[in-house]
Amino acid sequence: MAARNLTEARRQIRLLIEAGEISWTHHAKVRMRERGISIRQVTDVLKAGHEVEGPFRDISGDWKCTYAGNSAGNGVRVVAVLIEQDEETCLVVTVMENH
Repeated sequence: MAARNLTEARRQIRLLIEAGEISWTHHAKVRMRERGISIRQVTDVLKAGHEVEGPFRDISGDWKCTYAGNSAGNGVRVVAVLIEQDEETCLVVTVMENH
């Protein structure tokens, strides 16, 4: 079911993260390799980090949000999008160090 508002989007994103319904863009995987950030660190931040931006509707109408947190002694920031077409997923768009 499509999220109609911020509260629904936030709840849907959380449910997908907890269920492990996370997918990755090629860009995110490249940035993770470049920055020495593991999948485990990203999932830790998605599960236990805090929202620093969003969720808000991006230009394509998807709900986008940014999470920040610490994992394995490193600050990590994750930009993710709620994908609601076909199979729902939390799509990791990019990953960076959070200083």
